[in-house]
Amino acid sequence: ALPEGHLARAFILWSPAKGFQHTEALDALGRVVAVQPGFEQAHNRIASISLHIGRLEEARRAHATAQRSNPKTRSGNLEFIYLYSGDFARAEEAGEAWVRDRPGATYALFFHPQPPLLTGQLDVAEERITRARKHLGDDPLIITLQGMLHARHEQRAPALECVRTALACAKSFGHTHHTYYQVACIYAVLGETSDAMAWLE
Repeated sequence: ALPEGHLARAFILWSPAKGFQHTEALDALGRVVAVQPGFEQAHNRIASISLHIGRLEEARRAHATAQRSNPKTRSGNLEFIYLYSGDFARAEEAGEAWVRDRPGATYALFFHPQPPLLTGQLDVAEERITRARKHLGDDPLIITLQGMLHARHEQRAPALECVRTALACAKSFGHTHHTYYQVACIYAVLGETSDAMAWLE
C-alpha cells in the first residue's frame, strides 16, 4: 500500500526491460497520488509517460501539479510538451532557458536544436547540433538530429549515412525509441513514406 512501492513499480513497468507498459505504469502512479496527492516525483513521471504516448493535456496538468508541489523542479517535461504540441515559440524560449540554467545538461543539449530544426531555421539548428556533438559525441540521438538536418537540406546520402551510423551504435544516453522516431523523421523528410512508417511502428 505504500506510495513509494507503487512508484517503484511504475518505474519498472515503464522501462525498456518491460516494454514500456504505459497503461500499467500510469495505473501504479494513480495509486501513488491517490494516497499522496503532492508526490512531485509521481506527477513528473505521469507527465513524462503521458507526453510519450501523445496525451499532451494530461502531461501538461501533471507537470503543473509537480510544479505546485515543488516550484524548483526541473524535469524537462514542459519543454517536450511544448515541442510535441507544435508550440515552437514556447519550446524555443524554454530550450534557451534550459541551456542557460544548465549549459552542459545532456537532455538540454539534445532538446536545444529541435525547435529551429522543425521550424526551418537550419543555420541555428546546425550550430546547436555542432555544440551538442562536442559534448555528447556520436550518440545516436545526436547523429539522427544531424541526419534530420541533412534531410532538410535535401542531402540524401549524408542523411542516410547518419541513419546507418546511429543504428550501428550499441548504446545511447536516451531510450532507443527516440532514435527510431528520428530515423522515421529522416525517411519522412526524404519522401520515403513506407520506411518512415516502418520505423515509427
